[in-house]
Amino acid sequence: MDQVRSEWNPSTGRFSDLGTRLGIDKKLAWKIGRVMRTSDPFDAATNLPGSAGFEKFLVAAQKSGVSATSIARLRSNYTDYLALIRTHAPDKSAFETMISRYSRGGPTRTDLDQRKAAFRANAYLFGVRAKLQIRADFLHPAVSGRPEMMDVASVRGFVDLVRTRPEVAWPISRVAYRDDHQHIATSLQHLESIDPPERFSSASEFVDIPLLGEFCSRPLARIYGIASPDGLPEAMIAGGAVGQTGACTCITGEVSRDHAPTRRDANNHFTGAAVRCFTPAELFVCDQYVHRDLFGKMEYEVLQVSELNKRATGDRQLDVMRLPIRERVAYLGTGTDVSGLEAFPRFREMISHVFSRLGWKADDFFVYRLTLQYPTVPACVLIEHPLPPRAT
Repeated sequence: MDQVRSEWNPSTGRFSDLGTRLGIDKKLAWKIGRVMRTSDPFDAATNLPGSAGFEKFLVAAQKSGVSATSIARLRSNYTDYLALIRTHAPDKSAFETMISRYSRGGPTRTDLDQRKAAFRANAYLFGVRAKLQIRADFLHPAVSGRPEMMDVASVRGFVDLVRTRPEVAWPISRVAYRDDHQHIATSLQHLESIDPPERFSSASEFVDIPLLGEFCSRPLARIYGIASPDGLPEAMIAGGAVGQTGACTCITGEVSRDHAPTRRDANNHFTGAAVRCFTPAELFVCDQYVHRDLFGKMEYEVLQVSELNKRATGDRQLDVMRLPIRERVAYLGTGTDVSGLEAFPRFREMISHVFSRLGWKADDFFVYRLTLQYPTVPACVLIEHPLPPRAT
């Protein structure tokens, strides 16, 4: 392909003009242009067109001045590529899926195509989908003054959660802070709602749900609370209207005081977030707002674990059902000016509101973000940073 590229002399025109110059359709031109641009052979392989399309390109390239020798060599190489597919996979699509994991950089077209297909199938099967799943954690030195401890606030929920079946009830908020050995943090007994909680009836009692009411859709969906299997509180949206007319946005927020250590101990070696993805969503965003006095600049590692057969533990020896994930945590800067989110225009306003309610200065926080398109479900996404050792 490099020889064809040099003979075609792309410097005389843009790759976007490839279709016009060769007289081929835009879709085929886009694939060929992508192959010519990339230096990643695995990325190139996943963008090669099928046999008929590739032959059209070869005929057009020869007419445009590429030598017959180069065309013959490229045709022979493509024939070898098809033989490789027949040896290792039932078809080209399956072969692309196999090799996409070796591609360098971010998620490939194959990654996103497969995840989008899974999103559509799961939305149909589960009867629910969301435009956006949100998680934002705020880490601050413990206001109680306890040394080497931190307060942790957490905001979570869904934007434009839509049912496709009216009877579907769905969890929107599940709180579960655990150490490395899966022990539930005792600080959960002292959770505080960031905003005054809203009261809903549940079975024979009333329950308080820590909604960020200003940022939830109105009228509010019918919400009730239950205890999860481990006894922790869980908020549920009841069944209701289907489609966009029944879409709801529901965000909760709470803070846990003296929540976790800031230095390594026998039960805690990492800080970060473990977010369960059980809802088909178009986009998943996890932000970490970390006070500069806690750790300084951080480098997070991203892991993803399937929860098909059991709940993820965070233990790397036990969580053997690892899923591929190419996305990485990005450092955005400091304060709320960097926290805008196109999928939720009021996101920056909401983050500012949380800082105001907590009485914490936003400019003192480093901001990190992980973004996933069409996250895999059911799975747990973990972002981790090693805790520094205690001072000796």
